[in-house]
Amino acid sequence: MPNVKPNRRAVIGSLIATVAGVAVNRSFCAAPAPLPSRPLYRGVSYRRIVWHSPRPVVFHILVVQTQTPGLRFFVTPPDYPGTDKPLRARTTSAFLREYRLQAVVNADFFYPWKSKGCDYYPHVGDRVTVEGDAVSEGVRYADRDAPNLATLHLSKTNRPSLKPPNSGEGWNAVGGRALLRNHKSLALDEYAQTATEPRTAAGWTPSGDALFLICVDGRQAGYSEGVTLAELAVFFQSLGATDAINLDGGGSTAMVVSDGGDGSRLLNRPIDQRVPGKERVVANHLGIYAPPL
Repeated sequence: MPNVKPNRRAVIGSLIATVAGVAVNRSFCAAPAPLPSRPLYRGVSYRRIVWHSPRPVVFHILVVQTQTPGLRFFVTPPDYPGTDKPLRARTTSAFLREYRLQAVVNADFFYPWKSKGCDYYPHVGDRVTVEGDAVSEGVRYADRDAPNLATLHLSKTNRPSLKPPNSGEGWNAVGGRALLRNHKSLALDEYAQTATEPRTAAGWTPSGDALFLICVDGRQAGYSEGVTLAELAVFFQSLGATDAINLDGGGSTAMVVSDGGDGSRLLNRPIDQRVPGKERVVANHLGIYAPPL
C-alpha cells in the first residue's frame, strides 16, 4: 500500500470528509443532492447520482481507471483455507481498516445467513462461505454453487471480465449474477423487472480500462427506495458499460473509503435489519489499493 505522508493524509481526509459529509444525509428523511465526480485517489473518483422519479433513488459510483500505475484490486483472502467455511465474517468497513485499503464494496452472496431481530447470523468472527467463485491473489477458496451464477474475473493486470483470463486462473475473482453481457441486459425475469432493492454491482467498458463500482441505497422511504435489476442494467449502459455483474445487495450493500489515515468512512447508507446506517457483517469484499493524489 502506498505510504501516505501526514500532510497528504490531511488533504485526503479533508476531501473525503467533504464527499462523505454530503454522501449520507443524516436527517434520514430526504434524498441528498447529486454530487459531481470528484477524485479520491489516483485512478479512483466518486460520483453521486440522485433520482426523484419514478421513486427516490441514490446511486453511489466509484469509477476506477484500472490501468493506473500502482492501483490494484484485492479480494478478501481465506481465513480458514481448505474448509467448507473459509471466511471469518466482518463488516466492509472493518475489512478496509484491517487491510489498509483505499476503497471497498461488499461482494458475494453468502451463507449461513439469517436475520430475525436479535436472532441473526453471522456475527463478527463467525465462519461463512460464499455462493460464487472466490479467488484472492491467485488463491481459490470457493467455487460457484450453481450454473446460473457468474464470476467477475480480474486479471493480474486489473482487466475485468465475465470469462476467465486466457492465461487460466484469474488473479482475483468474486461471484454474483450476470447483469449485462456484451451490451445486452440479462435482467429479464419478473423479479428483475419489479423488485426494488439496495444493490451492489460492478460494470466495465469494452476495453476494461474503466470499472464502475455502484452501490444503490434502498428500503428507506423518502431517501432512497432502491432499483430493479432491469433499471440497474440500463443505468450501467448509460455509463458506457457493456458487461456487468450484480453482487450481494439488500442489507449487505456497503461502499467504504479510507479517511486518509487508519479509519474509514461510509459513502452510502446501509440498511441492515432495517436500521438506516447499520452495516451488515458479510463474507467477502472487493477492495482497491490506490496511490494518493
